[in-house]
Amino acid sequence: MYSLRPAKQSDLDAILVLACNQGKRQASLPKEAHHLRLMIQQSEEAFRQPHNSASSSIQSLRKEELASNYLWVLCYTNHPDQTPSVIGTIAIEPYTGQKEPFYSYRQETLINASYRLKVKQDIPVLYQSHELAGLSQLHAMTIASEHRNSKAISLLVQGALLYMAEHTELFCPSLLIEFPGFKDERDQSPLWRDLGQHFFQMTLEEACYHASIEDKALIAQLMPNHPLYKNLLSNTTQATLGEPQQDLLDYYQIFLREGFSPSQHLDIFDGGPCLICTNNSGHTFNENARLRLEQLQPSPQPCILMNTQKHHPMAIYSNFENEWSLESIDDVLNITPQEWIRTVPAHVGEDAL
Repeated sequence: MYSLRPAKQSDLDAILVLACNQGKRQASLPKEAHHLRLMIQQSEEAFRQPHNSASSSIQSLRKEELASNYLWVLCYTNHPDQTPSVIGTIAIEPYTGQKEPFYSYRQETLINASYRLKVKQDIPVLYQSHELAGLSQLHAMTIASEHRNSKAISLLVQGALLYMAEHTELFCPSLLIEFPGFKDERDQSPLWRDLGQHFFQMTLEEACYHASIEDKALIAQLMPNHPLYKNLLSNTTQATLGEPQQDLLDYYQIFLREGFSPSQHLDIFDGGPCLICTNNSGHTFNENARLRLEQLQPSPQPCILMNTQKHHPMAIYSNFENEWSLESIDDVLNITPQEWIRTVPAHVGEDAL
């Protein structure tokens, strides 16, 4: 049985284990207890913020609220009477670029032509950009390997999106997620090998750590800010720009099913894809229903259920035929049958049946 709820300080040790077991994957959870403790504290404060009216706009919210992160933990238990174990995380940043620029590479095409020589060339170019500032972002996404299946991934992703659908005043109309980029047979990033390491003189993981934990200003200080001609990069780099890290394809496919699309932007360090979705184009945003729990009808179609509470949200993956009974859902979601919930069809994979 899988459930999704806000992280709390008592989850610190379990989240630290997840962070340390995620390998070298950057753009995820910090691996130090003091950074995680601060991340959880900021999340708890974000969930405690006073509820804003539906008429509030993202521009009218306090800066400290915009800068907060909403950190969630995915939990699992074999039996409703047992204490669930923390087996995954995801975070929502309501507004990127609030404290410092959000850097990426923007892909464009430069046309060079000589009419006298009858030569015309379309040259792909990468420009350093921080145009993605002002979007909400999903990040810090990880699941313990033994629980990495479509049920867990769907709940992790769709649960976070249901919260955004219920509390739209807290988030931006567009949402992004960056994926770590392609790694070669030596577990190295071709783009970092061609470019970044010559300016940073450190490993990709070290550069990502400093940029995410300490100061993104070092990107502007150390990365070249001139246009980067793709045809000057190695063939491997050119062929793999915009490709996600191979062991993250299951996550990647879920987001494509959600309605996220690859954008013209790439991760500035390893060339990983940046997927973007707007509220009016996403599956969970468009297909969810808001109803009272007592109106919920049993169905063999797996779905994600979430209460509508801002301060104490809870979501579950529900398949009435083999998991939650209708009578137990109100206890798990901590609501009465007369209270409201949101529900959306889950993304079903072969391992979810």
